[in-house]
Amino acid sequence: MKAIIKDKYFLAVLALIIAFIIIKIPYLYLPYYWDEAWVYGPAIRIMEANNLSLLPDALPVYYSRGHPLLFHFLGAAWLRVFGTSLLSSHVFALTISVALITSVYFISKKMFSPQVGLIACLLLILQPIFQAQSVLVLPEVMLSLFSLLALFFFIRDKWWAFFIMATLAVFVKETGIVVIGAAGLWFLIETLFLNKDKFVFRCFIFRSVLLIAPLLVFGAFILLQKQMNGWYFFPEHVNYISTDSHSFFQKMEGYAAYLFIYWGRNVLSSAIIVSLVLYFYFKKHKNNPANKPILVFAIYCVLFLIASSFNFYSDRYTLSMMVPYLIIAAYFLFAAFTKRILLIVFITVVCFLQLFIFLPRKTNSDHNLGYAEAVKTHQQMVNYCIDEKYQHKKIFAHFLMRGNLTNPYCGYLTKEQIFCNVNPSFDNSTELCIFSNMEGVDEYKKIKANKNLLLLKRFESGQAWSELYKVLKP
Repeated sequence: MKAIIKDKYFLAVLALIIAFIIIKIPYLYLPYYWDEAWVYGPAIRIMEANNLSLLPDALPVYYSRGHPLLFHFLGAAWLRVFGTSLLSSHVFALTISVALITSVYFISKKMFSPQVGLIACLLLILQPIFQAQSVLVLPEVMLSLFSLLALFFFIRDKWWAFFIMATLAVFVKETGIVVIGAAGLWFLIETLFLNKDKFVFRCFIFRSVLLIAPLLVFGAFILLQKQMNGWYFFPEHVNYISTDSHSFFQKMEGYAAYLFIYWGRNVLSSAIIVSLVLYFYFKKHKNNPANKPILVFAIYCVLFLIASSFNFYSDRYTLSMMVPYLIIAAYFLFAAFTKRILLIVFITVVCFLQLFIFLPRKTNSDHNLGYAEAVKTHQQMVNYCIDEKYQHKKIFAHFLMRGNLTNPYCGYLTKEQIFCNVNPSFDNSTELCIFSNMEGVDEYKKIKANKNLLLLKRFESGQAWSELYKVLKP
């Protein structure tokens, strides 16, 4: 404990964490949004109200989506202890995020230096995607945490710890398998090429078993899934997987652009390129113990990028590879800027850009803070409809608003306030329409152009808006 107190860099990280928590307080009370509203938030409420379990049948498949259930299990356990309020569930998410920041510091400190740890934590906290995801009831932060810990223990040759963390990563989400692939690939490179003179068969077998063991545990879950649900993987998600080369490279381009260029990360990527040139020019790579963690992290990022490109595209999936990418960036920045004043100037510029240009930039997506504005207009619309007693009106609404009006677990209303006639299609008996610029914009334009509608109420906040229309009969 005394060593930690004397660690001035950790005290700086602690100050960052305290400021981070204070900034997140207003977001802790918000209702759920997008995937946390229709899947993860309700899912942990359902599990909390029933049986806490990791088995595939612990949740209805609509809510489990065939995923491993560790995130749901831990979230439900948290709610059972601390209550089922929105505040409680968001504090659960925030706790995981604080654990990730802390892990980034101590892992970077162990592998590189405390200065690198501080820079990495600062870069992570300044990312809009992390600012948003840090309090959302979604599994990406937890996946990032367990994947990072698994890679760290692998690099440090802590094989049993790696087995535990890799297994946890896989049981948060299937893409946790990537951490096993990255570790396995480096293990083969190191064993068969870099250190082939030190090859010991017994050691090779033992480590190979621990590398593969998380897959065997996950395989048992998949077999149980087949027995209980009739399929190995959720059919709808399987349909999202594309082997078409055009689609694959298009998604890869999108993920790579988001990770390396968008939201101010083009500055970091440019700095990494310059730093790499200096790194090799001054031969800092020679017998450098930092080479192994950098290469393992890089392999993980590449494999995760490839795996993600076969699947459904979502910007928030990049968070798992963004964490090691930011640690790599922090290391090269510290290694390249030998004159610390230049490093301080560069970090100051990055902070300025993130704080005054990129963090304030808002969209309706859940990978930046604009989601709060969208939630606000949805909450205002639901409250207005409750006040006007529209519960028995036939209402046309898109996916998100239907959930907000009919599912109290989304956090917008109570069971007593549920709307009983909300529909996904517009017909001659429709009485009210609710539109927003979060979804269904094309259909909104079509209906508005072809139907006789009277605007009753519009709520607007920042870039987000929601509108309520009365359908006028001919």
